[in-house]
Amino acid sequence: PIHMQRMDPSCFTTMTFSINVQRAASLYFLARSLWTASEYGLAIAAMYEATAAMRTRSSPTGKGLPEIERIGPLQPLAEEVDDFRAHMSALLESWEKDNGTVYFEQVPASVPKVKELKAIQLKKAE
Repeated sequence: PIHMQRMDPSCFTTMTFSINVQRAASLYFLARSLWTASEYGLAIAAMYEATAAMRTRSSPTGKGLPEIERIGPLQPLAEEVDDFRAHMSALLESWEKDNGTVYFEQVPASVPKVKELKAIQLKKAE
């Protein structure tokens, strides 16, 4: 508790941003690999989750990215975040169009447990 007073509040914002961008990027690449494996419905579901992870939070404890303030530690990344969001949105729109006209796979509400990302534990080399 005593050390918390000395911490710069932007440190927590930056950590939260980093964690959520990593999650969104992981979901994005999961979606790309599912699409390549011809699992179109699952790929679209994973991309929905990735785009949700890249949204700006509606509250400080909500899911998604913290707000990028005009003057703040994340401001230099604002354009890249916007570009990534636009790319994911365009890709999702394209996939939905392809699925609706060619593949006709059902899109689940979320990625099933057997296909979702799993944490890996790194072990020290002996």
